Amino acid sequence: MKPKPRILIVEDQPGEREALGRLLRQEGYDIEMAGSPEQAMAFLEEPVDLVVSDLRMGENSGIDLLRHWKARRPRTPFIMVTAHGDIESAV
Repeated sequence: MKPKPRILIVEDQPGEREALGRLLRQEGYDIEMAGSPEQAMAFLEEPVDLVVSDLRMGENSGIDLLRHWKARRPRTPFIMVTAHGDIESAV
């Protein structure tokens, strides 16, 4: 049996993190969650097939996490999400 793809959700808002986790679990994915970029870094040594990260989180951003993650695991796909729709963030 093929293992389920493992997705790491990085979101500082607990309600949003849990909602996305529930949705992806229902779709058959194995989900891990982190409430900050710092917590997410603990998963660098674990198998993760995809990272879904909020763009804006406290002191460090999803972009900071992306830079650190890609330096160590450049092949891991990364999806950035945000509730703040502005041109600068999109670019």
